[in-house]
Amino acid sequence: MLTDTGLQKLKPGEKLYKRGDRDGMYVAVLLINRRKQIWESGDHTIKVVH
Repeated sequence: MLTDTGLQKLKPGEKLYKRGDRDGMYVAVLLINRRKQIWESGDHTIKVVH
């Protein structure tokens, strides 16, 4: 299950990686401009975490 705490603990890496839950929703995490950005597939929004 994707939780707020779990999403905040995701660390950006050299490559794009995805984490998903049992219902098929996933987030993709990538490194852009030294900020962590989480793309949510459900509503196509970006959550920027500094």
